[in-house]
Amino acid sequence: MLATLTEEFKGLKITLEQSAESSEIAVRGYTDVLNSIRLRCSSGGFSNVCLGHVIGCSANRDIAEDLKRGINRILFAPETIEPQGSDKVVCHNCGCGC
Repeated sequence: MLATLTEEFKGLKITLEQSAESSEIAVRGYTDVLNSIRLRCSSGGFSNVCLGHVIGCSANRDIAEDLKRGINRILFAPETIEPQGSDKVVCHNCGCGC
């Protein structure tokens, strides 16, 4: 999945990296899966937001589609992401601070 996205962004000189963390969370549903994925884009001012915060609700519960949507939003439309502390953000209790 990440290799496909990396190939798509190669012409734009955008690098995607994956890192693993050693923390454990209880996954009770798809929302928990979205909240376990963190996106970082230092040039865009996003240091550690969960995928659920970036995309909101998932239309089809398709992780590949949701990840692509989140990466595209953080890279090309960061103004569409609600800032932390906004009353429009529904807290998912993932620890991201929203």
